[in-house]
Amino acid sequence: MKIRQVALSIVNAEYRAQTDEQNSRHQLDELYATGTVSYFKDFIESELTSVNTSQILAAKEIVSLLDQARERQIGVTSLFLSAVAGGLTGAVVTLLIH
Repeated sequence: MKIRQVALSIVNAEYRAQTDEQNSRHQLDELYATGTVSYFKDFIESELTSVNTSQILAAKEIVSLLDQARERQIGVTSLFLSAVAGGLTGAVVTLLIH
Protein backbone atom coordinates (compact mmCIF):
# COMPACT_ATOMS: atom_id res chain seq x y z
CA MET A 1 0.00 0.00 0.00
CA LYS A 2 2.86 2.38 0.79
CA ILE A 3 4.46 1.65 -2.58
CA ARG A 4 1.20 2.59 -4.29
CA GLN A 5 1.04 5.83 -2.30
CA VAL A 6 4.58 6.69 -3.33
CA ALA A 7 3.81 5.84 -6.94
CA LEU A 8 0.77 8.11 -6.87
CA SER A 9 2.87 10.87 -5.33
CA ILE A 10 5.39 10.49 -8.16
CA VAL A 11 2.66 10.72 -10.79
CA ASN A 12 1.31 13.82 -9.05
CA ALA A 13 4.79 15.38 -8.93
CA GLU A 14 5.30 14.62 -12.60
CA TYR A 15 1.99 16.26 -13.47
CA ARG A 16 2.84 19.34 -11.38
CA ALA A 17 6.26 19.58 -13.02
CA GLN A 18 4.70 19.46 -16.48
CA THR A 19 2.13 22.09 -15.52
CA ASP A 20 4.82 24.35 -14.05
CA GLU A 21 6.92 23.95 -17.19
CA GLN A 22 3.97 24.84 -19.42
CA ASN A 23 3.15 27.89 -17.31
CA SER A 24 6.77 29.02 -17.34
CA ARG A 25 7.01 28.60 -21.11
CA HIS A 26 3.83 30.60 -21.57
CA GLN A 27 5.20 33.40 -19.39
CA LEU A 28 8.48 33.37 -21.31
CA ASP A 29 6.65 33.53 -24.62
CA GLU A 30 4.66 36.52 -23.38
CA LEU A 31 7.81 38.21 -22.13
CA TYR A 32 9.73 37.74 -25.37
CA ALA A 33 6.69 38.72 -27.46
CA THR A 34 6.89 42.20 -25.97
CA GLY A 35 10.21 42.73 -27.70
CA THR A 36 12.44 41.98 -24.74
CA VAL A 37 15.97 41.01 -25.75
CA SER A 38 16.39 37.28 -25.29
CA TYR A 39 19.99 36.97 -24.12
CA PHE A 40 19.37 33.98 -21.88
CA LYS A 41 16.41 32.37 -23.68
CA ASP A 42 18.26 29.17 -24.64
CA PHE A 43 19.67 28.76 -21.14
CA ILE A 44 16.29 29.37 -19.48
CA GLU A 45 14.53 26.90 -21.78
CA SER A 46 17.11 24.21 -21.10
CA GLU A 47 16.72 24.79 -17.37
CA LEU A 48 12.95 24.50 -17.63
CA THR A 49 13.10 20.98 -19.03
CA SER A 50 15.77 19.66 -16.66
CA VAL A 51 14.46 20.88 -13.31
CA ASN A 52 12.70 17.80 -11.93
CA THR A 53 13.18 15.23 -14.66
CA SER A 54 16.10 13.37 -13.08
CA GLN A 55 14.53 13.28 -9.62
CA ILE A 56 11.21 12.00 -10.93
CA LEU A 57 12.93 9.30 -13.02
CA ALA A 58 14.98 8.18 -10.01
CA ALA A 59 11.85 7.97 -7.86
CA LYS A 60 10.08 5.93 -10.56
CA GLU A 61 12.98 3.48 -10.71
CA ILE A 62 13.01 3.07 -6.92
CA VAL A 63 9.28 2.36 -6.84
CA SER A 64 9.67 -0.12 -9.68
CA LEU A 65 12.43 -1.97 -7.84
CA LEU A 66 10.44 -2.05 -4.61
CA ASP A 67 7.38 -3.34 -6.44
CA GLN A 68 9.40 -6.09 -8.13
CA ALA A 69 10.85 -7.12 -4.76
CA ARG A 70 7.36 -7.22 -3.26
CA GLU A 71 6.11 -9.40 -6.12
CA ARG A 72 9.03 -11.79 -5.67
CA GLN A 73 8.34 -11.96 -1.93
CA ILE A 74 4.69 -12.81 -2.58
CA GLY A 75 5.74 -15.50 -5.06
CA VAL A 76 8.18 -17.10 -2.63
CA THR A 77 5.63 -16.99 0.19
CA SER A 78 2.98 -18.59 -2.03
CA LEU A 79 5.41 -21.30 -3.08
CA PHE A 80 6.32 -22.01 0.54
CA LEU A 81 2.69 -22.19 1.64
CA SER A 82 1.85 -24.48 -1.30
CA ALA A 83 4.69 -26.80 -0.35
CA VAL A 84 3.58 -26.92 3.29
CA ALA A 85 -0.04 -27.54 2.26
CA GLY A 86 1.08 -30.30 -0.10
CA GLY A 87 3.16 -31.90 2.62
CA LEU A 88 0.30 -31.78 5.10
CA THR A 89 -2.11 -33.22 2.56
CA GLY A 90 0.31 -36.02 1.79
CA ALA A 91 0.73 -36.76 5.49
CA VAL A 92 -3.03 -36.83 6.07
CA VAL A 93 -3.57 -39.13 3.06
CA THR A 94 -0.81 -41.41 4.27
CA LEU A 95 -2.36 -41.58 7.75
CA LEU A 96 -5.78 -42.30 6.33
CA ILE A 97 -4.49 -45.09 4.08
CA HIS A 98 -2.69 -46.88 6.87
